[in-house]
Amino acid sequence: MSDFFTDIAQLSFKTRLEELKDYAFASYNIQNEQMFNLLNEAQACFYGRKYNFRSIFSYQDFRERLPILQNSDIQPYLRKMTAGKPNILWPGVCKHFVEVPQSGGQKSGNSKYYLPVSDQMLSENFFQGINDCYALYLRDYPESRLFSAFSVWLGADSKEENLGNITSVLRKNMPFIMSLLTFPNELPEESADEQLTEKIFKKCQQDKISNFHGTPSSFRSFLDEASAFFDKKSIREICPSAEVLFHRGIPLSAQMEQGVEGLNYQASYCSPEGFFGIQERPGEAALLLMIDISIFYEFIPVDVALEPENAIPLEEVVLGKDYRMIITTCSGLWRYCSGGPAVRFVSEKPYKFILCNN
Repeated sequence: MSDFFTDIAQLSFKTRLEELKDYAFASYNIQNEQMFNLLNEAQACFYGRKYNFRSIFSYQDFRERLPILQNSDIQPYLRKMTAGKPNILWPGVCKHFVEVPQSGGQKSGNSKYYLPVSDQMLSENFFQGINDCYALYLRDYPESRLFSAFSVWLGADSKEENLGNITSVLRKNMPFIMSLLTFPNELPEESADEQLTEKIFKKCQQDKISNFHGTPSSFRSFLDEASAFFDKKSIREICPSAEVLFHRGIPLSAQMEQGVEGLNYQASYCSPEGFFGIQERPGEAALLLMIDISIFYEFIPVDVALEPENAIPLEEVVLGKDYRMIITTCSGLWRYCSGGPAVRFVSEKPYKFILCNN
């Protein structure tokens, strides 16, 4: 039996669930709208003037005009943005920057590479993606009591520092309503400390916990430490009301198959670059590509050169082929080559993908 607050949430998500159904037959129109929305919003910025966004009238114009960028290419712009200069890659002053690994495995001395995260990206992409996770989960589990208890954000472990940084940014800038049922109030920008872990344990003792947000490794660490702290073995004994782990990062469902009996699991693909995909159905290996949350996608096969002319839009991808993802976002990433894993599409109505190691 569900509860009042979860019932209200389910009602509020109905419209969004209908919108997600459009992914199956309107992907071209949705993505075309995303591209032109992004171009129109940024046409007065430095980058928009440099490449004359006002005169881009088609995807062909877009592909021929703008270069493919990697993280080293955007650092000169980022230096201006971190100094507080507005309207460089995206309108306004960017307040959030996340350190990321350098692509291609190359290091440039002791220099650090960053990505911008705009307030608009937080609301239209990251938090919309999180809300879509909730909407899809409640669709599949209508008797859930998801919002009758607290959500615990575990962050990332020391091996996932870049994901930990974006998680910290998200937690600090969480919408007020969402923040009321989320613990802890802040996450460290690096690995979790012992004091925070103890606070989470005490929260599990004092209040009901319905869900966790974290990576498989951070959740596994939590389970191991909690088992020792409480002298209990299962998540049901530690948090009787816990029902789901919302996993951020690369889906690694095999890691979660042991020791979490009775806990539901929903994977999503999220990085400092953006929120890209959600496990739409329980147990499904593929992720639904989120095509209407302020990202325009292009793809380049992994076996061809990283050149603008080799990029293709979403509607031209071939199922079963591995692609590098090229993204344009409302953080000001323009035709940016994702530093994440390659993607392989397994469905096109709607577009669903799996992540590859190459």
